[in-house]
Amino acid sequence: MIVRYPRLQRDVAEHPTLLAERSAHHHPPNRLLSRFRARRVEFLRTLLDLALALLRDPAGNITLSIPVTVSEEGTSTGLGAIIVGALRQALVGAVTAPLKMLGAGFSALASAAGSNGAQSLPCAPGETQPAPEADETLDGLAKLLGERPELVIRLFGRSGKSDRDPVAQQILIERVQGDEGLPDLEDSGFFARRRVAGALADGKTEELDPEDQALLARYVGAIEVPAERLASLALARAEAARVVLVEGRGVDPERLDIAANPAEAGEPGVVIELEVR
Repeated sequence: MIVRYPRLQRDVAEHPTLLAERSAHHHPPNRLLSRFRARRVEFLRTLLDLALALLRDPAGNITLSIPVTVSEEGTSTGLGAIIVGALRQALVGAVTAPLKMLGAGFSALASAAGSNGAQSLPCAPGETQPAPEADETLDGLAKLLGERPELVIRLFGRSGKSDRDPVAQQILIERVQGDEGLPDLEDSGFFARRRVAGALADGKTEELDPEDQALLARYVGAIEVPAERLASLALARAEAARVVLVEGRGVDPERLDIAANPAEAGEPGVVIELEVR
């Protein structure tokens, strides 16, 4: 999970020129500094929410170990040790469950992140629609956007190794339906080829007997899957997730952006990136 804050970065970059801007536009200095401070406070508020979210468990509770020292002078606690322990726990939370950064303070996704540590919306291999297990996260994203008007979401479609065979089989179906036929393979009999081609054309490959299933697997392995085909699949996944959020959960489409470039290859799905505008 990535959270970006481009507006603060822009203001920081402009900060050295505040005096020149004031002179050019005759703005009172307090007005410019107030604008900068307000955005800085908003940014720090978001960071605090993220830190607290990392400390919370799926139920929204924060548990910290507090070292206690008992001596002749009485009982004392080490504030420094408490802070170090909290930071360590937050870092562990960030590594083990990245979506906890949206949790509790970003309460909408706490349960989804706590249950599986998901960092993306999963999709079945070769499919574009989010898998059923993504429903909880989709609900959380919709609620999060409703609670946080300053946030927008960028969706990065992602493909992976497990997409290769389903995409190759789809290419075979397109070849058969386009009268291009199956590629040439050694030791493939005429009738076996005909049965496999017919099953592909009718969408009934699961009805093939084991011997024909093995032949189909050989055809799938012989197909070259272009990188562009996997990139198109990744983009289609991001678009499908956007449709689900807009039409199924009422999210304003202006709050959702589809990245032009897919995410780095990994588990099939859609990677979520938050941006504070």
